Amino acid sequence: MKMKMILTLDDAVSARYELERFLIGSVSVCLGSAAGMIARTPPAQLEWSVGWGKLILSWWDAEQSQSVRITGYAIEPTRVILEARRGLATEPWRLVIDRLVEGRNAALEVAPEELPARRSWFAERLATLLGRAMPGVSLRRCATGADLRNRVPGRFARLVLTRRNETILAIGASAAEMPTTIDGLLAAGLIWYRSFNASRPPRQRAQSLWFFGPPDRVQSITERLPLLDLGDEARGKIACFEVDELRGEISECPPLNQLELLTTAPHDLVWPRLPASFDQIGGQWHRRLIELAPDLIEPRYRPSRQSITYEINGLEFARLPVADWRAAEFGIPGDPEAGHRRSRPLTERSLPLLQQLVERLATIRSGTSADHRHPFFRLRSEGWLESMLRRNICALDPELDPRYVYSQIPTWHADQRGVIDLLTIKHDQLAGPERGRLVIIEIKATEDPQLPLQGLAYWMRIEQARARGEFGRHGLFAGARIADRPPLLYLVAPRLRFHRSFLTIARCLDPRIDAYRIGLNNNWREGVRVHAVELLRDLQPTTLL
Repeated sequence: MKMKMILTLDDAVSARYELERFLIGSVSVCLGSAAGMIARTPPAQLEWSVGWGKLILSWWDAEQSQSVRITGYAIEPTRVILEARRGLATEPWRLVIDRLVEGRNAALEVAPEELPARRSWFAERLATLLGRAMPGVSLRRCATGADLRNRVPGRFARLVLTRRNETILAIGASAAEMPTTIDGLLAAGLIWYRSFNASRPPRQRAQSLWFFGPPDRVQSITERLPLLDLGDEARGKIACFEVDELRGEISECPPLNQLELLTTAPHDLVWPRLPASFDQIGGQWHRRLIELAPDLIEPRYRPSRQSITYEINGLEFARLPVADWRAAEFGIPGDPEAGHRRSRPLTERSLPLLQQLVERLATIRSGTSADHRHPFFRLRSEGWLESMLRRNICALDPELDPRYVYSQIPTWHADQRGVIDLLTIKHDQLAGPERGRLVIIEIKATEDPQLPLQGLAYWMRIEQARARGEFGRHGLFAGARIADRPPLLYLVAPRLRFHRSFLTIARCLDPRIDAYRIGLNNNWREGVRVHAVELLRDLQPTTLL
C-alpha cells in the first residue's frame, strides 16, 4: 500500500474531493485505529475541510467530537487508510475508515498498488480500440502521468490524436477506478484542453475534446456537455463515449440538445415535503426551545429523520421527533463540558442544562469568539456560512427576496446525491415588478475545484423543474410569480478560497447561463460582506479576485 502524501494546497483539495466521493452510497462508516474502533457514524457526521493548505477531518457522534490533520491517505476498494496528526504530536496516527462498496464490478477491481500498471494498460488499450473503431484516427502521444504544471492529475489516460488536419484530445478513466476518480474526468478534461491550447500557436491547437468512461458511468458528462462552450477554438466537437475495456467495445453517447435536456423529466428528482407549522408538530417544546435565544436559534425540518433540528450558526444542538415530541433530546457530540455522556432527554429537570449549552454556543460559535480551537467554533464551517446567508440573504444581493429562501433542496441523479445550498428569487426588471427570477446559490467555505460544475448540475435540475412548473405543485414560492426566464447561478466563496482552477473550468460554461462569481470577505464569521461580483462570461484568464 502506497500513501499519497498531502504536501501542498492542491494535494489537500484533491484529497478532500476523493475522500468525500469515496463515502457516497455508504449507510454508515466505522472509524478505527490500532487500538480498536473509535466511532461508528453516518457519513454526514464526517466533515472534510481545507484550511491554509491543510486537510482536516472532523467527526462527531453521540459521545464525542474530534478533529485531526490528515497528512497522507490511501484508498482501497472498501476502506481508506489515513495518516493523521493530533495537536502537537510528532508521531503520526494511523486511522482506517471502512464502508460498504456499492455499484462496482468485482471483475474489474484491482489492488491499489496495481492501479498505476492498470492505468498504463488502459491507455494502451484505449489507443488500440480507437484505431480499430475510428478509421483515419492516429495516435501522436499517450500519457498517464500527472501534468503538474497544468494541474491535470495522473489518474486518467490522455491521448493526443490526429485525423487529417485535426488535433483531438482524448481523456479516459478505466472501470477499475473509484467513483471519486471517474467523477473528476470532466473537470480534468476541460483543464487539460485549455492548458494544451494556451501554450500552442493556432495551427497546433486541438479542435476536439473526447471523453471516455466505463459503461453506465458517463451520464453526468453527457448531461453537462450541452451546457458547456469551449468557444470558437473548438471547431470540432466535444464528445463522450462509453468504453468496455474487457469486451473491446466503444460506443458514442450523444449528448441531448438543450431543448431535450430541459424538457426530459428527471425521474430520479426528489422534492422535500414542506412541514406544517412548527408550533403544530413540535408542541410546547418547540416554542420553549426558540425562546432560549430567539435571535440565534434556527429550526430545520429534516424529512429523512422525521424530526425538527435546532441550530445556532449551522451547528445542531437539539432534536425534536415529529412523531413524539416528548422524545426530544439535546447535546452536541464532543462537548468538552459534557464528557462522554450521550445526548440528554429534554425535560423540565434538564432544561437549565440546555439553557447553559445555548449560552455557551452563543458565546463560542460567534465571529467574536476568543476560542477558535473549540469544537463549537470549528465544526461545519460551510453550514455556518450558509446559515448566515439564509438569515440575511440581502447581504449577498439586496434585490433577493428574503421571503423565499429555501435550503437543502435535494436532487437525486443515478447513484449520486447533490444538495443545492440555497434557492431564492430576485426582482426581475425585464419580466416586470410582480415577477421574480430564480437564483441558485452554491456555497463553498474552502477551496473546491468542482464548484463551477456542481453549480452547473444544480442549475440544470432547477431549470428543468421551472420549465415544467413543478415549484407550484410542490408548494414552493407560494404567492410569488416566477419569471419565465432561466435561473441565475451564484457561485459563492470567501475571495481567497476559490480554487486556482476555478476560472479555467468556469469559462467553459455556456455564456448564455447567467452565472456569477461572488467573493466574500475572508473573516465572514464576523459578518458577511461582498467584495466582488463578476459575471463569468466577462472574466478573462488574468482576472483575479
